[in-house]
Amino acid sequence: MASLMTAAALAAQSQRTTVAGEAVMLVSFIHQLPHAFGALFEDRRGRGVWEEAPVTVFVWCHRAALHRRGSDVHDVFANCLAGLPWVRLVFPGFVHRASSLSPFRMLNSRAAWIRTHWQRPVPEVLYFSHDASADHTAQALMQAFPSARRVCYGDPPGFLHPENPPFPEHVRHRPDALRQGVWATRLRGVSHWLGAHEAIIAVDFRIAGTSDCDLPVRLLPASCLRDALGRLQQGFTGLTSAELQLLDGLVVEGTQPFMLLLGNFTGSRMCAQKNEIALYAELCAQHVPVGATIIVKPHAGSHPALLRALALRLPDYHLIVLPDPLGRLPVEFLSVLLSRCHVLSVSSASALLGGVLGINVRHVLTEDAIRRYFLPAHVQYMLSANQAIAGRTQQVYGADGSGG
Repeated sequence: MASLMTAAALAAQSQRTTVAGEAVMLVSFIHQLPHAFGALFEDRRGRGVWEEAPVTVFVWCHRAALHRRGSDVHDVFANCLAGLPWVRLVFPGFVHRASSLSPFRMLNSRAAWIRTHWQRPVPEVLYFSHDASADHTAQALMQAFPSARRVCYGDPPGFLHPENPPFPEHVRHRPDALRQGVWATRLRGVSHWLGAHEAIIAVDFRIAGTSDCDLPVRLLPASCLRDALGRLQQGFTGLTSAELQLLDGLVVEGTQPFMLLLGNFTGSRMCAQKNEIALYAELCAQHVPVGATIIVKPHAGSHPALLRALALRLPDYHLIVLPDPLGRLPVEFLSVLLSRCHVLSVSSASALLGGVLGINVRHVLTEDAIRRYFLPAHVQYMLSANQAIAGRTQQVYGADGSGG
């Protein structure tokens, strides 16, 4: 982060006014970038704002260790944004991530720290994925800039989560209510809980009668998403060559490898790590012939320990975890691999890839597997989400490329 501002600068800051078009984007995972920029392009075009007005991409990783010096995650973000000179990357160092921006600090203190270290005009618009995480980092940014218009770009490619208020009524009756209550003390002093004004999402997964989110929703045109992907890919000029080289070293002539797209179920605390690994092992046994090549595409939140354990669990296959930097990129970037592999997916990527990129994706997560491998508290949500994904996998966009 930038160094401490002078007293004069802090005094001047309070007098600053919002600059037309100035925006800030909160992201935690690299695969959120195309959706955040797609929403930004759609929003700016609709309001007649210059598309290349200044933007600050503020990265807050859920694992503090990813903010250490020399982080590969930082390099991937930097490369994605390298072709966009109007974009500023703010990637806090480990010390700030673990102290000033720590989720264990009072939320108002985090907001004040962001506000006083902001070396740009006050943003006009704030783009964020959701405010359902227990760390409340999105809320900290909203409280730092309460005058900003707030746009939710969804949990990619479009899940909308209800806001996570300080201590919702349903939590008071949970077995862990005491722990949740103590955690909620970080939110003391927040006079008004803020939320998004609208959502701009690539895929509308809402199911009538089951969504707790009542935001006005705009569907992101495919052209905006493709535009965002194209601009972000500019920083990876050797991408196609790297994909081809990988395939040349793996694939036996006359065979087609499989590509397994992982979810983030352990990281989201929806199931235990051993259960997530067992889920993938079962799905591979059902859909992949013994001895075949499986290229594993990690989720941005996949922990290295899970990837190592998965490799040990699947000895009957020629398994390779997609190496960096390919493994860290959004799967939408990997057009060569997607076109030359049998793609198996357990996540909402099924709908996005099948609709926008025309990839033949097999969505392999079943209701039976959800009931057996996921924690009871999350089974109903996963069943509804999986039904929505399956219903949107075949055709997300109309033949003319417009949202549908």
